Amino acid sequence: MIPEDLARELQYIELGIARRIRSQHVGVHTSRVGGDGLEFDQHRHYRPGDDVRRIDWNVTARIGAPFVRQTVAERELDLVVVVDLSRSMNMASDGRSKREALIRLAASLLFSASADRISTGFLAFADRVLRWTPPTGNRRRAWAALAELRTLEPPAGLSSLLPALDHLLQVLKRPALVVIVSDFLVREPLAATPQFGTLAARHDVVAVILSDKLEARLPVGKGVMRVKDLESGVERVIRLDDGVRARYAAAVGQRRDELTRGCYRTGIEPVFVDAGDDVVGQLAGVFARRR
Repeated sequence: MIPEDLARELQYIELGIARRIRSQHVGVHTSRVGGDGLEFDQHRHYRPGDDVRRIDWNVTARIGAPFVRQTVAERELDLVVVVDLSRSMNMASDGRSKREALIRLAASLLFSASADRISTGFLAFADRVLRWTPPTGNRRRAWAALAELRTLEPPAGLSSLLPALDHLLQVLKRPALVVIVSDFLVREPLAATPQFGTLAARHDVVAVILSDKLEARLPVGKGVMRVKDLESGVERVIRLDDGVRARYAAAVGQRRDELTRGCYRTGIEPVFVDAGDDVVGQLAGVFARRR
């Protein structure tokens, strides 16, 4: 069951999305994906899972490495929203947790697709796939999925995206727009997971990377603070000083850079979103630019 105050906010999101669709036609179905089309898009490096018939042998011979000729698919895409419900998503330093921001992001995607008559699917994961609903044109499915986001409880343990990727590669038989909403605090490094590249080769993939302001920096001043990993339950005591803050900030920046490089290397578009900001507006702007 969705609480009354949240249901009211989601209704405003639904109305606002429908109004934007009517006035600007900012939907999700024109996201660019390589597929069976006549319009040339770009050349890119061959990745495992690509159709060998798409290799451009002239470019491959000139450069000395296999390149694939990518075209723009001439069909509308289904939308699949993949959401991370692991315990790290309960982090909240600004009044709104990452999970609450995730619900609003998922609502904007599902309502946008519904208003544009796009079939939508839904996958929730933690350390495993918790729920999977294949793409359907049923408009009531959006509200049912949002209700499930409120009630699904993740198991204890470290989150992993790999089972979700394997599942999507098995069940998605036609190109889709796959939007993964997560903090990407998962076991496997993005760049070392070949399933990411295979998924991006078959589908149009967007990674919405949620963060919380408290994760980006340590508090100012001196003293000690106790921190707890929400997934493993491990607690640590940190002695605060300028050196510790600088090292922590450098580690956060390095992780963001690695995520960005890993996404672009595998053909996935990264979108960084702060849970305390206007998450719906940020996401709407992303898809408006993509159109």
